[in-house]
Amino acid sequence: MKPAQARAMWLLRNEIYTHLDEAELFAAECGPYLSEATETIRLLVGDLVAVVRKVVGQHGETIEGRCGFCGWPWPCESIDTIHQTLREPGSAFAQIANDN
Repeated sequence: MKPAQARAMWLLRNEIYTHLDEAELFAAECGPYLSEATETIRLLVGDLVAVVRKVVGQHGETIEGRCGFCGWPWPCESIDTIHQTLREPGSAFAQIANDN
């Protein structure tokens, strides 16, 4: 793999993780005075972020520039879908990213 490809893959993966970090931090900052339903939603956001992190981790690139999980050229469809969803205009992820 060429250094430019490795850098591009690193940047894409880290952009995904940055969006997830911001969502997780936003949910955690809601404060201790929450209703039970709101607290459950806050916990679910953390759980969902953990699931997406695991999927991104499983679909890491190999030295040959392929997905180590599904074998497709990296970024595979899973990584591409996650990345596009996080950057979708009007989404809460995009709003949080633009606020920071």
